[in-house]
Amino acid sequence: MSEQRDPRLQALFAEANESYADNDFTKQVMLLTRKRKIQWYFAIVIAAAVALVVASQFLQPLQTVALLLTDVLSIELIDLGDSPAAWFLTPINNLATVIVILAKGLRTSWRKVQQVSFAN
Repeated sequence: MSEQRDPRLQALFAEANESYADNDFTKQVMLLTRKRKIQWYFAIVIAAAVALVVASQFLQPLQTVALLLTDVLSIELIDLGDSPAAWFLTPINNLATVIVILAKGLRTSWRKVQQVSFAN
């Protein structure tokens, strides 16, 4: 290697060795970080307020739909009265049970159809 040193490289390394006022840089970073944190919290509060307003507008209609759906799905298939059998059969003696069993059967048969292999 040559003993001569490039003056431009020496100037570059000299700039890198200069010390800067660390306190000013740290203060700027901390202020920017705090400002971004406050902006983030503000955005969260605004989003929560908007979600609350939207939810309050749709809450009553959704509750009405849920109640109507519950009334329809809980229709008794067979009127058993107040007999002891009614106590045990109440969970399965409704329209929802029939729909669930049909959906499960359709899903099972669809999976079997998908797994059929026509190879001999």
